[in-house]
Amino acid sequence: MPKALPKPIRKKREVFYMPATGHSAVLGTAGSGKTTLAFYRAAYLSAAGMPHYGLTLPLTFNQALVTYLNHLKPPELRNVVIETYHKFARGYLNSKGRMGYNSICDPDLKRLLITRAIANVTQRYKKSKFRTYY
Repeated sequence: MPKALPKPIRKKREVFYMPATGHSAVLGTAGSGKTTLAFYRAAYLSAAGMPHYGLTLPLTFNQALVTYLNHLKPPELRNVVIETYHKFARGYLNSKGRMGYNSICDPDLKRLLITRAIANVTQRYKKSKFRTYY
C-alpha cells in the first residue's frame, strides 16, 4: 500500500483487503471515499510481486472522473487502466465482431426493432405529433 495513503479502517479496511478473485461492486453515500478506495484497491491488485498481480480495470460511468483519476495515477501503475463502462462495453463488443457502424446490430434489425417499438407505443397511447428519423 502506498505510504501517502491513510490506513483504511472499519468497512474501508474490509473492502481494501477483500479476496482478489471475482468482481466487486462497492456501494456507499456520496463523499464516503468509494472512488479513492477503488483507485487504491486497483493499485493493490495490480502490484508486482503480489499473488494477484495483473491488469486491473476500474470502471465508472463518468468520463470526467476517468480523466481526473488518470491525471492522479502515478506512472508506475501501468497495469491499472481506468475506463468508462461505455468505452469498455464498446471495446468488448468490437472484439467480438458485434459493433457495426455505431450500432451493435445490423441496420435491418435496428430498423425492425424501432418499428416494433413505435407500433407498441402507438397502440398504448393516444396519437401525437411524434415523428421518427432513422
